[in-house]
Formats: sequence, structure tokens, C-alpha cells
Amino acid sequence: MEALFPGYIFARFDLANDLRAVNASSNVTGVLRFADFYPKISNDYVEELRAEFPEEENEIRIIEPEISEGDEVVLTEGPMAGMKTIVPRLMSGQDRVRVLLKWLGEEREAEVSLDSLRIPGEIRGKMR
Repeated sequence: MEALFPGYIFARFDLANDLRAVNASSNVTGVLRFADFYPKISNDYVEELRAEFPEEENEIRIIEPEISEGDEVVLTEGPMAGMKTIVPRLMSGQDRVRVLLKWLGEEREAEVSLDSLRIPGEIRGKMR
């Protein structure tokens, strides 16, 4: 079991005027950013999240991965992009899986991101 957004809070504030005060707030380690870019989450998206996860419903939801142990997948990134392989093991609570790779005449397990896999024949390029 894990939180959907562990360690995050959603806050509405004026970035230009309030960033320093927000960063200085108690228990805030920093505002999410990518280099100098601060992502903005639309009000519509926040409302979709609220509708999907109402506060009064304090239920546990099980989110199943789109792949299972034993599935054949294709690597889409890195030096082995295009290689077909098998998923011997899912990694609990992470966006990563173990795959079998043939390396120097032996099969070895390697850990890869779900984003770097697709199911053969699948039109979209990513697992999620």
C-alpha cells in the first residue's frame, strides 16, 4: 500500500509573489520544478482528482499494473531498444520491473522503467 502522491501537497499561490514564502513554510522542502520551470496543474485536473478520490471515501484502491509476470515485452529505450524479452518479476510499489536480457551468452535480470517497455503489437509506445 502506498500514497498516490507521497510527500506532495497541492497548493494554489501566485508564483511570482509567494514562492519565497511557500518555500520558507514549515514542513515544505521545496516547490516542484524542472530546472527553472515550475509546472502548473490546471483546476480541471485537480477537480478530476477530487472527483476520483473523494475525501469522505477513505478506501484503499488496488491499481493493477498493465503487465504481469511472464509477459513478453519490447524494450523501447536505450542500447537494447527493439529487443523482445520476458518479465520474470514485478517490483512492488515502483514504476520498474525486472526483465531477462541475453548478455554475453547468458540470461541475466535487469531492472528497467515501465516507461521503457511496450507489449508487442501494442500501438502506443509506452506501458502507461
